[in-house]
Amino acid sequence: MTNYDRDLLNLMLSETGYRSASFYASALKVSQKTIYNHSKNIETFLSDNGLSLERLPRKGFLIVGSEEKKQHVRLTLGNNVSAEQDTTFSPQYRRLYLFAKILFSDRKSYRHYAETFFVSVQSIKKDFDAVSDFLKKNDINLDKTVSSFNDEIKIEQAFRKYLDLYLKHSDLSDEQTSEIFGSTISEIATTFVEDNSQQDSHVQDEYLPISLRESLFIFLNRVKYGLNLTQPENHTVVLDVLKNTDLSNVVFNLTEVYRSSTGVKISGENLRFLYLLLLGHGIRSNPDDFASKHDFTLESKKLIKKISSTLGMKLDNDAELLKVTIYHLIPMIARLNLGLHITDPLKGEISSHYRLIAQAVKTSATGIEEHYQIKLSDDEISLLSLHFLVAVERHRKANNILVVCHAGAEISQYVLLSLQNNLPPHNVLTLISPNELFRMKLSSFDLLVSTTNVTVNSLPTIYISVLPRKEEISPIYWRLVELDHKKSIKAASVTPPTPS
Repeated sequence: MTNYDRDLLNLMLSETGYRSASFYASALKVSQKTIYNHSKNIETFLSDNGLSLERLPRKGFLIVGSEEKKQHVRLTLGNNVSAEQDTTFSPQYRRLYLFAKILFSDRKSYRHYAETFFVSVQSIKKDFDAVSDFLKKNDINLDKTVSSFNDEIKIEQAFRKYLDLYLKHSDLSDEQTSEIFGSTISEIATTFVEDNSQQDSHVQDEYLPISLRESLFIFLNRVKYGLNLTQPENHTVVLDVLKNTDLSNVVFNLTEVYRSSTGVKISGENLRFLYLLLLGHGIRSNPDDFASKHDFTLESKKLIKKISSTLGMKLDNDAELLKVTIYHLIPMIARLNLGLHITDPLKGEISSHYRLIAQAVKTSATGIEEHYQIKLSDDEISLLSLHFLVAVERHRKANNILVVCHAGAEISQYVLLSLQNNLPPHNVLTLISPNELFRMKLSSFDLLVSTTNVTVNSLPTIYISVLPRKEEISPIYWRLVELDHKKSIKAASVTPPTPS
């Protein structure tokens, strides 16, 4: 594990409840993207030590396992937060820096860069060779003039990929960010994201502002270096924006700040590329800002209707779901038309634990794909599924849980409160003593949780201690998720499909 991994793991070990990526990013003064990258290394390390890192949508991270094993990991690591390593002169940083210089400026001599980094000319040549090999593997030729959206987004995403490889093991300081992207453009992009990424909070995934900042770093530098995109023949305008809208005003203000700071004007197809880039990251995705022919509301209603039918749930009248679906649709279409790929860090959790919902979204989204001539990636399916996951939770029928506790009244209340505070609120818990069990109508319950051995064959049973720990409650949570899925499947099998 790297020093960054150790810092994050030490912090996670000190927490007793779920904490979001933004919490850890703020505590360690790194980006949320860095947290997601390093969490994968931590997950592997914990697995090797008999622990697990649980990630839940909207809640965050939690280390699950016995306190003894957690203490063993603490002793192994030591609790001293490591000092941040200086990576300025590492080969990895040099290559990232040189890659940027290839894209954003006139390339200088090997000797110039050798003197900058205090290394030999031969070392710099090897660095350039490594970058060239990466470009070849990604089928990118920088010798030809770039004019199409497809070529440009391919180049920009290749650099993003290279940057991501670096950030998996190190973070960029503010000084290094300015060295690579220039202090002026770094400030313009950072200020814009900070001022605008919260304006459309109902469509913002926490990963999107990070992605937008990096995208603006690259695109604004490319324009400064002379990027001149042109419109291909037989081109169909995608997402034509009306004049005098919030979106057009935001774009105008950004381009004016950029022009006054760099002396470069963004116009023509470069400007249209910028519109799609901002829209693709959820900036001002208001359906009223576009021509009516796009039918965002109509297509969103069709999608919700199909998913409702598949899940056997009545989601058609959920006004909040319709709103977030419309506002999600616009940036999604912009991203896919631009060729911009973004990653959903929760994709694995959603596909594993909410497979039914994700599959329903995937099969129901074919109409959206045909109408807008796009193809949804697994990450886009996952991002879209999150809205339906939240809606399903709102409409979820209660699970009835019978809690049997053999301890006294005070301890029994503690057990009940522990379960109530750590399980989804739509579940109904009934607390009884073992002596009352024979009088209960067990067919009214979905799950039995007990602190003592009981003989019940008609109900799934999970045992916990009288002082339940997080790792004991976690299996109950996932059993309830399974019960919810089974109820949805049962409802779908008896509910006639809604006519299309």
